Amino acid sequence: MTDVTREGEGIIQRWKTAMIEKDSARARLSKCEVELDNAMEALKNWLVPKDYKVGEKFCVAYGKEFIQIEVTEYNTAEIKIRPRNKV
Repeated sequence: MTDVTREGEGIIQRWKTAMIEKDSARARLSKCEVELDNAMEALKNWLVPKDYKVGEKFCVAYGKEFIQIEVTEYNTAEIKIRPRNKV
């Protein structure tokens, strides 16, 4: 077994730091995905009337944008932001 050189020690530390950062980024991404799913579900429940038909689109003006939502046959929502073109 050989001793770790200063160069090798630096490379190992760089690798360990990168692994820690990667794990941290994955945890943050997972948390963000859960929050996005919850926010989308809340927006769908707020915007879509109880008697909706699959495929209907609903829009709400929000500042200079429209928030558009379409409910699919599996009761999931597709939400988009569109610019609000003023004529």
